[in-house]
Amino acid sequence: MYVGVPIAIPVTLSDGVASVTSTLTVSVEDDSPIITSGPVVASSVTLDETDGSDPLSAGPPLVVTSSGAIISAGVSFGADGPGTATVYGLTLQGGTSVASGLQTALGDQPITLTLTSSTLITATYNGGTQTAFTIQMNANGSVTVTQYTALEHLVDGSTAAAYDDALSLIVGGVSLVNATATYTDFDGDRVSGTVGIGGAIIFRDDGPSIDVTASAAVEAGVLLTTSDDGTEGAGSTTASSSANFGGVFGLTFATGADGAAAFRDLHEGRCAAAKIILRP
Repeated sequence: MYVGVPIAIPVTLSDGVASVTSTLTVSVEDDSPIITSGPVVASSVTLDETDGSDPLSAGPPLVVTSSGAIISAGVSFGADGPGTATVYGLTLQGGTSVASGLQTALGDQPITLTLTSSTLITATYNGGTQTAFTIQMNANGSVTVTQYTALEHLVDGSTAAAYDDALSLIVGGVSLVNATATYTDFDGDRVSGTVGIGGAIIFRDDGPSIDVTASAAVEAGVLLTTSDDGTEGAGSTTASSSANFGGVFGLTFATGADGAAAFRDLHEGRCAAAKIILRP
């Protein structure tokens, strides 16, 4: 880059007999900033639906901010030196509106990512009328993710792994969300870097919980009487008796941030009758 008007300097050469005059043009070339390393992902954001309401959409959203700037690069500002503060932003891979590959836990509704501004991505569902989560780039380069509804996770079951499996914003090995950083030197020249951060935004699952307790007061009134005459010696007797023990047990449960999908009543009716078989 050249700055200002080139300087023309008249130059005369002479050998003592003849002379010739010409012009020497001097131009000043500016120095520009360059990225010497990176950019790289420098922090991350993890949201755990276990910390949300039951269900998540019925209470306050989950809000988590990365511990520092999510993008970092080595920059040389050259002779001019550093200028104004770094400007951070967000972009989407493939346009301003892309399918996220994610769904809501309630209703399995597909979620679309939209670049609302240069620093905000909004994830919506139900035809764009409801917000699943937002990704906000802050002035210092940190990222704040706000989650309003639980997401459909891919591992089902009753194990610890099923209760805590993770989702990200990577589809087919490609990050859907990118962070940008623009660096400016003292005389206003700029250089920008971009890195995918889809793998640095993590949504962890929540699992249901259940607590079955015995009522001591009711349990004290349950009495089972059997007659096992003949069990002594080589003979044996089998006796069975059925009774309703429903009042003995209490049941509390929580479906977690995902909300309820199905419930089997273990207290009233289905498992209230207990059958006891005695075999010596």
